[in-house]
Amino acid sequence: MKKILAVLSIFAVIAFFYACQKTSRLESNSDQITLTELKKASEDAGIVHNLLLEKAGSMSLAKNDFNSFESNLYSIAKVGDYVLTPRSSGRKLDTKGISDISSFINGLSKLSLQEKNYVKLIITSLQERADIAAFENNVDKILVQIANDVELSTETKRVLAGTAGVAKYSLRYWTDARTNIANPFHLYFKNSLVSRWPTCSEAVDIIAYVDFYNYYSSGGYSPAQAQTAAYQDASYNSGLSLISGACVN
Repeated sequence: MKKILAVLSIFAVIAFFYACQKTSRLESNSDQITLTELKKASEDAGIVHNLLLEKAGSMSLAKNDFNSFESNLYSIAKVGDYVLTPRSSGRKLDTKGISDISSFINGLSKLSLQEKNYVKLIITSLQERADIAAFENNVDKILVQIANDVELSTETKRVLAGTAGVAKYSLRYWTDARTNIANPFHLYFKNSLVSRWPTCSEAVDIIAYVDFYNYYSSGGYSPAQAQTAAYQDASYNSGLSLISGACVN
């Protein structure tokens, strides 16, 4: 009888152990973000990016004073359905040497190796694109890779999804600015002023979004606060890349 009880006890312990393991796995899986959620995070980031650029650019154009671009952008409290936290100023990305993309990204201390590799992949796809549609198709494929990457945390996946969204919408915006006279930044592309290299402004805000998100996150911001600040800074640096002359000849 004692032997039977001992055997039953052993089985009970084993069953309890596997039940715990299963529960742990289920909890872990439930914490993973889905591709659908990543796509929405990506779209949201891109939409907010372009709305901020357009609104702050239009405010500056109306004043005929692009030196006010920074204060205009950081004064915006809402774009679309997205609520922002106004600030007096933002962070500037050091654009010196940014034409050497790989070296520049490698020097960003706040980014993990995985983040650096995905950012390089997005920018390489941007540089090698045949057209906007081809680039966006490639970014969508990269987003699937991000979703399926078991080495990435949920937060990192969200950040990279936002980076992908900024990349897609930035290319749309600056392509429009080059040819659309109604775009507030068109003046930077007329009178023989041309982009210093074809993807300069787009690369600036792609890098700025992920780099500044990590900067704010490591500085004690919540994910939502870091995201908002990164939205603002990516748009600011994107516009600044033209206003300051960093991305135009």
